[in-house]
Amino acid sequence: MKEKITNACLVGLILLLIYGCESTTFGVKRKSLAEDPGSPEKISILRDRASQYWALMVKRDLKEAYKYYDPFLRSKMSPEAFVEKHSAVHYQEASVVDVKVEGNIGTVKVKVKYMVPKVKVRQREFEVPPTTTEFEERWLFIYDNWYKEYYLKYFEAGIAYY
Repeated sequence: MKEKITNACLVGLILLLIYGCESTTFGVKRKSLAEDPGSPEKISILRDRASQYWALMVKRDLKEAYKYYDPFLRSKMSPEAFVEKHSAVHYQEASVVDVKVEGNIGTVKVKVKYMVPKVKVRQREFEVPPTTTEFEERWLFIYDNWYKEYYLKYFEAGIAYY
């Protein structure tokens, strides 16, 4: 009987330690990824997110790609407005070339092949033949994941202020 009570107490103590320490491992508090300056895990998550985003852009699934943008953009622009503003460019190929993380800001180097079919803008027609280019884009780690910063190069401004 005493052995059963001891075993029950031992099991209870183990469960208390496991569940009572929520974000700890053996009493050592684990940092959230937001507090992590750039572990391999955080870099890997960014590489995966950026690759997923660009795969959606190649598929022309702009409504789904919109979900990868920072919450600051999503609070100011509807998915429908985003699709309307970004549907002219057709991405044919895209790949993540390099990823760098400094705290909660990530820089992703991307290589894309894109084209713009004949389109009329303000009484002028124009088109862009298939073109390959590389550029860097910024991603922000916000709360639980990486989000692509919405940045207008023409105005040299984004929506997120940090």
